[in-house]
Amino acid sequence: MQPERDWLPIWLEGEETFHVDGELVHHGTRTEDYFDCGWYGVPKRLDNPGTYPLHGYTAYFQGPPTTYATSYRWHLPDPIPFADSIRAQIEVGPTNNIRANYNSAVFYYLDKP
Repeated sequence: MQPERDWLPIWLEGEETFHVDGELVHHGTRTEDYFDCGWYGVPKRLDNPGTYPLHGYTAYFQGPPTTYATSYRWHLPDPIPFADSIRAQIEVGPTNNIRANYNSAVFYYLDKP
């Protein structure tokens, strides 16, 4: 029997992509997987905030009147090197058509002579 999933938000079901110097170098599986928190909303999985050294959710709440999460991931063990350009994208929902408010911040180390 399939579990009831009507209560789960689907805004974390978008796929992440990275384009480096004009080439697609990463096409991920889902937003919650990218932040190492798969199966969000399931009790004892991601049903509350959890923070770890390289990834986590500092806030997580689902339910009326809104559902929200704040998350982070540090690419220290898996950096994404680039020479000229980098573009990171995350779809909102499985077909990029979910109404949601996404914001981001990026930090990078520039090593140029």
